[in-house]
Amino acid sequence: MPGDALARYLDALGNAEAGAAAGALVARLGRRLDRAQVDFDLLPRLASRLGFGLQPEHGDTWSELLSRVEGEGWCSRGEREALLRWPGRRRVRIGSDRLRFDRSLSHVKLVCRPGSPTTAKAYFGAFAARDTSVAEHSEPRARVPEA
Repeated sequence: MPGDALARYLDALGNAEAGAAAGALVARLGRRLDRAQVDFDLLPRLASRLGFGLQPEHGDTWSELLSRVEGEGWCSRGEREALLRWPGRRRVRIGSDRLRFDRSLSHVKLVCRPGSPTTAKAYFGAFAARDTSVAEHSEPRARVPEA
């Protein structure tokens, strides 16, 4: 959605200030923003704080998206590098159980408020599952504290 269309939509919901901020942010992000999740509070009226959830698109990678976020000054180089180190897989044994932990990035949320600088938050997580692969695991057994 073009920034001016998003601005008109938010204006129609009752907050021209939020609409203007959203339009400016979309214009700043440029044409590469084809899709974003827009988060806002409605009650008691449309809040002026908006969140834009972004993920890599068009063959982009997390590295490219986070470089854009860093380039805009919304995160530091260290934050970008730490996020890029997060995704991965780790296999461990806990007792007789073999577990697989998959770590991934979910999305980056840009938060804009009229009159305030845009900030970025990253959402990431880990999923644990029983590892049913046949291969033996070279990872050491995890130490589990006794209760």
